[in-house]
Amino acid sequence: MSQEVGLDKTIYSVTLDCTNCDTHQSEPTIQCDNCGANLVRGLRDGTVIAGQYEYIETIGAGGMGLIIKGKDKTSNEMVAVKLLLHNNNPTEVRRFQLEAKAASMLSHDHIIRIYDFGTSEDGYPYMAMEYIVGANLSDLIAASGSLDLGEALHIFDQVCEAMSYAHSRGIVHRDIKPSNIMLCGGAQDHVKIVDFGIAKLLDKDAAEKSLTKTGHIVGSPLYMSPEQASGKKIDARTDIYSAGCVLFHALTGAPPIEGGTAMETLLKHLNTIPPTLSEASLGKKFPQSLEEIVAKMMNKEPANRYQSFQELRADLHQASRGLSVGSKDRGAPHAVLPNKAILVVVGIITVALAGVTIGYFLNLKSQIAKKSNAITIPNPEHPRVTAVDHDGGTIPDPASWSEVIINTNISAHKTDFSGLADPSTTDDTLGYLATQLKDHKAQIDTLVLDKKTDITNEGIRRLENLELHKLVLTQTRIDGNALPSIAKIKSLTDLRISGLGSVTPGNLDSLASLTNLQSIEISYCNQLTGSDCKFLKKLHELRSLNLANDLKVNDDLIPQIAGLPKLSRLFVQFTSLDDKGLHQISHLKTLQTLDITGCFHVSDEGLRSLKALPRLFNLDITGLPLTDKNLTALSRLHSLNKVAFFAIDSTQESRLKSVLPPACIVVTEGDRNWDLAH
Repeated sequence: MSQEVGLDKTIYSVTLDCTNCDTHQSEPTIQCDNCGANLVRGLRDGTVIAGQYEYIETIGAGGMGLIIKGKDKTSNEMVAVKLLLHNNNPTEVRRFQLEAKAASMLSHDHIIRIYDFGTSEDGYPYMAMEYIVGANLSDLIAASGSLDLGEALHIFDQVCEAMSYAHSRGIVHRDIKPSNIMLCGGAQDHVKIVDFGIAKLLDKDAAEKSLTKTGHIVGSPLYMSPEQASGKKIDARTDIYSAGCVLFHALTGAPPIEGGTAMETLLKHLNTIPPTLSEASLGKKFPQSLEEIVAKMMNKEPANRYQSFQELRADLHQASRGLSVGSKDRGAPHAVLPNKAILVVVGIITVALAGVTIGYFLNLKSQIAKKSNAITIPNPEHPRVTAVDHDGGTIPDPASWSEVIINTNISAHKTDFSGLADPSTTDDTLGYLATQLKDHKAQIDTLVLDKKTDITNEGIRRLENLELHKLVLTQTRIDGNALPSIAKIKSLTDLRISGLGSVTPGNLDSLASLTNLQSIEISYCNQLTGSDCKFLKKLHELRSLNLANDLKVNDDLIPQIAGLPKLSRLFVQFTSLDDKGLHQISHLKTLQTLDITGCFHVSDEGLRSLKALPRLFNLDITGLPLTDKNLTALSRLHSLNKVAFFAIDSTQESRLKSVLPPACIVVTEGDRNWDLAH
């Protein structure tokens, strides 16, 4: 299958099926993930686009188009040319033209330059722009963990200058994030703002308004303002909020707002007050003036933020006085960054320009690791594995290890996630880790593997028979065929798996041997159905079950868990559960917490049946319409202590509180363990 669109002339495309090795790609890419063969069609040496730009190489590919490196035949200068492949989609073509219009209106030293735009002779909308060699702020943060004050203020002074200029020209960026702040020049400290793919022109004509109308959510969840997250009307102050989130991230190593999913993150931007810089850095001290500046940038109410980047820049200058800012503060960290050509243009890389940018996972640096003493396994032949004492003490040997985290910058707010390791972690790393543990007759409490580790099913096989209590696998490369190996880790009491592929009833059934399990999560597994979960019947110690975002899970699940004597927490958000399922759930007399967020087939009939649960203390109904019938049904649930409804306005909250027991708390912000919070 190819993603190709064209006229009767040359067709440019990115194929998903490699003809060299017969491998199907999960997403558009320049080269085959398996054999490295070129997957771009129609572009070759000597190809000239729009009669002006000679093709040299492809430097980016996505579902919407391509970015190529080319040479301007007139000036002989290198340019980056962005091609929109889906030229038969009028909406996307119009958005592409708006981006070109917005960016071409800007001429500033800290904003990427647009040289030319139009439609090629083959019918493809194109945009020729400045070719940038360097890295971006996201790379810098990943390489150094966090930025020194002087380094951060130097970068954000330029960001303020660029955005002040853009706003003066009536353009709001709407997607300020680390990857859109390029760092180039000899010292890689010269800022270029890129990607005006979803920019909003403040003085729009009717056609432009139809493409950026209120109610459409555009941007990146980690850095999105509350008004963007709720689809409301936005202005220049949305960029100030996003810049505040980016500055926070640069100074602390982690964004200020983060949820387990993109939607949870958006909801938190609406309701959750972010921590201070010092709190997020576990005690690292920041000037009070800087704390106040960042807090003001991220105020939930636009009227209470800085009203312009000029005003913000003036306060940043004031805060920088008295700080020790030397040239080495800005230069040293850049030495580890690759000197590569980068042009991040979300407008053609994401699946849909108008949608929320959620095609990535939130890989953020753990702040807890910064306070802990760590040792490294002394084996230079393998990637580094770091073990961290839970209490931050000295670790004499593996027998004292409590936790090992093998991942790339995974974020954690709970103390059971306490370490970091190299991103080059492989199956051999796990093999070496297992050998060390067995040789020392040691055990570890927690092992976390995230999506960027190079772990396969073979690596999981090497963990068989280890003494391990908690295993967390987040969007890794393993699939359902690894489950039989996991089933051999008999000591497991907590298993969390997200994004598992190739699931079959057969490999799921192997988990029935994990009779010590007290908590299990199998989320974001689109293949999983309720009838596939027969293995749950044998997990008699199970207290918590999470099948969130398993879209095919329906009422067939309940018979599999009906006989579990200790089940007290059930999370089935964004599944296909309906009123029939809730009626069946009403027979689970031990249930204390139920999360039915996003179960859109549930009505007041299903809610009424929950009255039969004598110990239902905690209920999450986020997304449920607060109709009179639903409120009446909720009023009959007299056992409730907490009801969660995220992203609720004050009027809705008052209506909800009016029908609940007087002592019942309405939770409008928090995390997945809201029911356990005191």
